[in-house]
Amino acid sequence: MIIRERRLGTVGRVLAYVTRSGRYLDRADEVAGQAYLLNAGLTGVGDIPLPDAMAVVTACANSRPGLKNRALHLVISPAPDHAERCGPAQSRQDCLTTLTRAMRAIGAEDRIALAVFHGAGHGRDKAQHLHAVIALPSPETGKSVPQHCLRERLKAVALQVRQEIDLTLSRDMDIPQPQEQNAETSSTRENDADRTLAPAQPEPPQHAPREIRKKRRRQRVKSRGMEL
Repeated sequence: MIIRERRLGTVGRVLAYVTRSGRYLDRADEVAGQAYLLNAGLTGVGDIPLPDAMAVVTACANSRPGLKNRALHLVISPAPDHAERCGPAQSRQDCLTTLTRAMRAIGAEDRIALAVFHGAGHGRDKAQHLHAVIALPSPETGKSVPQHCLRERLKAVALQVRQEIDLTLSRDMDIPQPQEQNAETSSTRENDADRTLAPAQPEPPQHAPREIRKKRRRQRVKSRGMEL
C-alpha cells in the first residue's frame, strides 16, 4: 500500500475536491462507491446526507481556530499490481483497513474522518484509491495529534500492510502436493529409469538332454570309422 499525506489549515477546499462538489462538480463521475464518515460511533454516511457529513468534519477541524494544522488529507493507493492480483473489492477493503491502522498509528483513532473512493475508470483516475480527510482536533477535548515523525509512522503502516498482503497471497498461491503422492511418484520414476537404463541380461545356453548327446557322439564316431 502507498500512503501520501498533506497537512491542512482549512478543510473546505479539500472536502470539495474529495467529494467532487462545488467547483469540482463536473468531475463527479470520478467518485467511486460510498463515502464513509468514520469514528465517533459512526461507520458510514448511511442515512446522513453527504453535505451534513462534510459539515461534521468541518466543525471538528475548526474547533481549534488557532491550530496550524487542523486536518490531515491522506491518499491511500494499492500497489500497481495489487488490484490485478486481489481484485477491486479486496483492494477497497485493504485501503479501508490501511486507513484504520494509519489513524491508530498517529493517535487519531478517536477523530472524525470522511473517506471517499476515487477512480471509476474515467480520465486519469483509473485505479481506485481512497481519499480521507481527518479532523485533527479531538471532538471531546479539542487536543490535536502529535506531529512528530507523522510521515514515518504512516510509511511504516503502509509497509506492514503490504508485507501482510504479500504473505497472504503467497500462501494462497502455494499449494504443495501431499508427501505420500510425491514419494510414490518418485519411486515409480526411479523404477522406470532403472528398467530403461539396465542392460539386457543374456539368456542362459540351452543344453540337449543326456540321451541325445550320447546318440550324437556315437554317430560322429561311426561316421569317422566309415571314412577311414
